[in-house]
Amino acid sequence: MSQRKEKKTAVGYLRVSSYDQVEGLSLSSQESKIREWCAARGFEIVAMFRDEGESAYNDDVSRRRGFAALLGRLPDLRPDVVVVFSLDRWARSTVVSSQTFRLLADLQIGFASVTESMWDFSEPSSRLVLGFLAAFAEYSSASTAQHVRRVADLKFESGIHRGSIPFGYRADPESTRANPRPPLPDVREFSAVVELFRRALSGTETCQPLANWLNRQGFTTRNRMRTALEEQRGEAAKPRRFTADSVEGILKNPFYTGFIVRQRRTKRGAPSARELGRGLHRPAVSEEEFNRVQSIIRSHYRAPRSNSPKLRPYVGKGLIRCYSCGEKAWCHHIKGVSYYQESSASRGISCQAAGRYWPTLVIDRQIEQIVKPVELPQRWKERALELASAENNVLDLRLQRRSLEGRRRRIVELYKDGVIDRAEFDREIQIIENQLKTAAPADVTLVELSIADFERFGDVWDAATPEERAELLGQMVESLYVDFKAGQALEIVPKPGFRCVFQGTEIARPLTCLASDRQLTIGDPEGGWRRFLYR
Repeated sequence: MSQRKEKKTAVGYLRVSSYDQVEGLSLSSQESKIREWCAARGFEIVAMFRDEGESAYNDDVSRRRGFAALLGRLPDLRPDVVVVFSLDRWARSTVVSSQTFRLLADLQIGFASVTESMWDFSEPSSRLVLGFLAAFAEYSSASTAQHVRRVADLKFESGIHRGSIPFGYRADPESTRANPRPPLPDVREFSAVVELFRRALSGTETCQPLANWLNRQGFTTRNRMRTALEEQRGEAAKPRRFTADSVEGILKNPFYTGFIVRQRRTKRGAPSARELGRGLHRPAVSEEEFNRVQSIIRSHYRAPRSNSPKLRPYVGKGLIRCYSCGEKAWCHHIKGVSYYQESSASRGISCQAAGRYWPTLVIDRQIEQIVKPVELPQRWKERALELASAENNVLDLRLQRRSLEGRRRRIVELYKDGVIDRAEFDREIQIIENQLKTAAPADVTLVELSIADFERFGDVWDAATPEERAELLGQMVESLYVDFKAGQALEIVPKPGFRCVFQGTEIARPLTCLASDRQLTIGDPEGGWRRFLYR
């Protein structure tokens, strides 16, 4: 245990369930209240985590990136208290609440809500009250969801559009929750939509020229998704330029023919079949013309001529990002050659390296030179295990995992013997699996796996197929930033736990790769390469 800190520390957590709340400054309001609460009680905030547009009514913690990052950082930060605006901002599931509160108690970290109270997990009465409040938060969330579905059904049956208003329309200023009204045509945008369908009906212009036409007119999309840079800077989503995909989305949207859509989801979250209903808003195109546009779009589609398998292995698929804009790169196979291509143009984002692409051979060779030398010195292995055991209670976590695994085996045996039915079996197994997720923080588990698996990693990499290399890299790396102007891998972002592995390798030399008859140096293009090639 570390020495007692002179000043009490705190970690804050913010969450909103929808992007409307994000734009409504709900996050800013929560943060200001948390900072006021901490300042009044003498707590210094050392970190602030947030989730924007994420629901807490789910047992899968990984779907809330900020929440998962907070849980992963707690063993390192070791604050005195975790502070939220209200308990329902933390979790609306009793499963998640019980698991995370147990983790906080094991780490001797307190929990506080600005609008409710502060709890000490060492007191049984405090834990009891907190458990009641967590159960009430889950009940309240379930009741709210049921009410929202009922209101949505009433709107659909009344012909009122629900959700974000499509391009070409604006909200009726007289519309209220008690008396909702359909969206009204926007004078400038609506005429552009009509002209867009007229041009599409001619059959001479595909979606990309139509997107270029909209961009020249100065129109932007109703974008609600943030770019990688906006997410990194904590900024709100900004409108983007139109792309072929966004234009195709307009041309295929039945809203413009006067219909509204209702689409439910199954218990597993999969969307069900769409149901169309007649809306009260003004249509921009007739049903006959809309159907003709759909036929024209299908006629413009050209199937690939290649008969080779569609799925090709790419070592950096889903990992490689543009160093300038931060967006993920596309993978292409053209005339027998595979490429990584910068994707900002197809996303409607401006970038210095827009549209640049490099053969996968060039980038993959650099990745290999980064990954293959991974070898942990003996002194680092001993020190890593020592720190992991001291800071993360590895022995206690092992015992807890063994107990949960033994309990899982007993449940399986009871089910096989017919002592419990299928419903009870599924419920108990789900509870055990959720507890196993929090029984071993990522940093602890991955450090141990890293030490065991990297003894002969270079040999394993050489013997691996491209598919296996992609899987290995995906287990270790969160993202890899490439300068698409020069074709250089600049920075690597390891996953939690593997950060220590890449630090232990002490990569301190520039790595080179031959491409386009010149040497490429992995590191700063101007020559000032970093000591460690990671973030």
